[in-house]
Amino acid sequence: MLCTHNPRVDYLQQTLTGLRQQTLDLPQWELLLIDNASAPPLSSRVDLAWHFSAQVIREEKLGLTSARLCGITESRAELLVFVDDDAVLKNDYLENALKIAARCALLGAWGGSVQPDFETEPPAWTRQHWPRLAIRAVTKETWSNFAGYPDTSRSE
Repeated sequence: MLCTHNPRVDYLQQTLTGLRQQTLDLPQWELLLIDNASAPPLSSRVDLAWHFSAQVIREEKLGLTSARLCGITESRAELLVFVDDDAVLKNDYLENALKIAARCALLGAWGGSVQPDFETEPPAWTRQHWPRLAIRAVTKETWSNFAGYPDTSRSE
């Protein structure tokens, strides 16, 4: 599910290209693009014809929560993957999400590594704040919202 409001079209196209290049076969996933009151509407500006079950769904109530709730209501899937309109997923992201869901059925939500692609390199002093922007490299499975705690690593 991809929610967006007045996106930068070049970023959105990169996100859609990343989705188009997924290794998971198209019949195994649906693509919902939730147009959160964009002006002009996105339905005339994006081409989703490459995915036979893709839909552009309009949500007039502004806000990410409203857009996601709209997408949740419209989705037919058992597993939901929320993709930001400026994020490019690795080619095997959806395939891995299915594997994690099958292996760890008790998990309700999870995340992973986020690598930045800056238009202009930010000053070095900002690096210490990147985790607050969800920019992070996940190097081991962690079962907590408090990843810095030593007792939250998964051991099998």
